[in-house]
Amino acid sequence: MHTRLSERFTLGAVLGQGGTATVYRAYDSLHDRTVAIKLIHPPLARSRTLRSRMEVEAKALLLLDHPNVVGLYEHQLDTDQAYLVMELVDGGNLSTWVARHGVMPPRRAVQAILQVCAGVTSAHTRGIVHRDLKPQNMLIGPDDTVKVADFGIARLLSDHSGLTRTGLTMGTTGYMAPEQLQDAKRADHRADIFAIGVSLCALMIGRIPRNLAATLNHPAGPVPEALHWPLTRATLDEPDHRWSSVERMARALRAIEDELPPLRADCPPLRLPRPEEPAHTPTVPTCVPTD
Repeated sequence: MHTRLSERFTLGAVLGQGGTATVYRAYDSLHDRTVAIKLIHPPLARSRTLRSRMEVEAKALLLLDHPNVVGLYEHQLDTDQAYLVMELVDGGNLSTWVARHGVMPPRRAVQAILQVCAGVTSAHTRGIVHRDLKPQNMLIGPDDTVKVADFGIARLLSDHSGLTRTGLTMGTTGYMAPEQLQDAKRADHRADIFAIGVSLCALMIGRIPRNLAATLNHPAGPVPEALHWPLTRATLDEPDHRWSSVERMARALRAIEDELPPLRADCPPLRLPRPEEPAHTPTVPTCVPTD
């Protein structure tokens, strides 16, 4: 059953749902295209705070025009209907890839995260800190393009609206840097670097690392030794001791990429198969390089 949103959009399948909003696949009759619409739950649309946060997300996305960031077409934020009209990216996300195929091979994980680094670098150069980077917010588009999504709690460094109060915790437990856990207002670009490091490790071990140092020091662990230093530096407790920028972290990852085990021929692509394509169902564990 389809639902109309204004005279222009026809809402289809639910792509994702949270406590404040639902993301739908939708048809835009004006431009004859399929889009994604993030719709604030109607009872909450009158909340000035929620609309303000959605405005921050819209401002962040409108500042960005990068192949590794989900694009925003337009938005409406009034008290009756509040929504964002965005680029449809329907190839799943890095978290669903792991759920479907098992742990991600190091080389594939690094290739995916390097795309994330490109998108986040674009945001940082425009004064935008994401503050909620995690595999679920790393969407997979055509040709295995990885796109950063969900800037809903992003911080614009030029914004002085006071939406983020001192002492407030915002983000996802397990991916937040220590300073972000204490006070979201303190989270700058180095908190995003921490989250990218944790995300890369999570892809390779199949879960959020409870103790990153122990995971990296495990002699028979799934994280290759070549990645230990880049990951350790990205996730140090003291922000000043981490990589000074996402681009510097990306350069370190590119420098060791050739040292990582090659992908097996049967390793599936990042994107989910289209309905007409057969699902890739390798044996477990999947695409882990053989000796």
